Amino acid sequence: MFKQFLFSAVIACSFCAHASDWQQEFFSTMSNELPTSRGVVVDELGLVHLQAFNRQPWSTTHELAHLFTINAQGQIPWGWGLTSVDRKSDCGVYAQSGQRLDCFKIAGFNGDETRLEMRSRYHSQIVWQSTIPGEVALLDASIPAENVALLVGTLSSASGNELGVFRISGSGTADVLSVRPACPQPGQVMTSSRLRMPVQENEMIRHVKTCWNSFGTTDLILEQFVPWTGHWTTLSTWVIPHSAALTHSAINAEGEAFALVEHGSGFREVAHTHGFGGQWQPQPAPVQNEIVAFLVNNRALTIVSRSTPKNSATGADTMTRFDLQGPLWPNIRIFPELRDIVPLGHALSSEGELITVGYPAFSRTRIQTVWQAHSSGKLTTIASLPFSINETTLDRMYVIGGPDNVAVIARNIERHGMQIGVRVNQYSLP
Repeated sequence: MFKQFLFSAVIACSFCAHASDWQQEFFSTMSNELPTSRGVVVDELGLVHLQAFNRQPWSTTHELAHLFTINAQGQIPWGWGLTSVDRKSDCGVYAQSGQRLDCFKIAGFNGDETRLEMRSRYHSQIVWQSTIPGEVALLDASIPAENVALLVGTLSSASGNELGVFRISGSGTADVLSVRPACPQPGQVMTSSRLRMPVQENEMIRHVKTCWNSFGTTDLILEQFVPWTGHWTTLSTWVIPHSAALTHSAINAEGEAFALVEHGSGFREVAHTHGFGGQWQPQPAPVQNEIVAFLVNNRALTIVSRSTPKNSATGADTMTRFDLQGPLWPNIRIFPELRDIVPLGHALSSEGELITVGYPAFSRTRIQTVWQAHSSGKLTTIASLPFSINETTLDRMYVIGGPDNVAVIARNIERHGMQIGVRVNQYSLP
């Protein structure tokens, strides 16, 4: 069941003004909780879209999802949405130009299904609703045009895993653009997948994946899909030997793909290939110790490592930055100020600088702090995130670098030992 709540008229220029610092809270007599993945996204207009799942005090399952959109000035420019669910979503929200696509896992008549709801940038009313079978595991989605969704997911079949591409338009009908084996060779299994989805109708899907076989070798593949022809094309392949393993991969908005490969000897190298294809170009990666973040945008590839495990109290964060506008030579910076910090999340700003959230390991209050680690080696404290009386943080946080050089932090907050809500902070970075 869907209800529309209209708080105010649409603010026509709510997207136009410069981003500012703000805080929004979403508490209720029932719970408001962020999902485990993709519960918060920031689109290119600076609009923050989030899902908050609601549970009655006497219930063990989530029954409602509150759907909020906040503009760059911290205002809610149109009414928030409410939709029924019967369990917590694990497929999240996608957004483009103020439009949002909400995804929910639900119980259908023939097993689990995935429900998709498209909303426009001007109100919370559903434009269309569509359901795809539960055997389709959604990998990624985008909104390339008004009221249009493009989806990529995996399917199980008798011959092995398959990769499917679907397009849903204003009618809510899912059109199958392509279904094919996930890996090119019989007996291979797709072990990792990263996608760059189109944000316009004339763009292609870029996909970096690994395919493993029983002989111990792994193919690292960059491929592209043309939605208007329905054809996949392999752009480049690199065979990773059985003595090495892919540990991280990423792809940016330009379709450039990156991979971190670790050899049995401990030697690490970064492989890079351009969005138009060509051979993978590996180079030594002077990255030591445990890797806690592998982040990429159109300016830089940034690898964050620590000399001790992620939740330990010793060891400084080391930022190894590969400049994508130069020859890819790494710039290594160490931040000893973070030695006694327990890191909770990392992201890249729109300027390619590192955003880190953490708290002092030896503090009883566990007050969280937001830092900006610059490629120059400077560390700037952006904000402190204290709790109010009778508040303790829960285990879920989103750290996002938004457009116009802002940092967005969304957290589950427990209040008075029983009430759970969502607090969102935005900060303009220097």
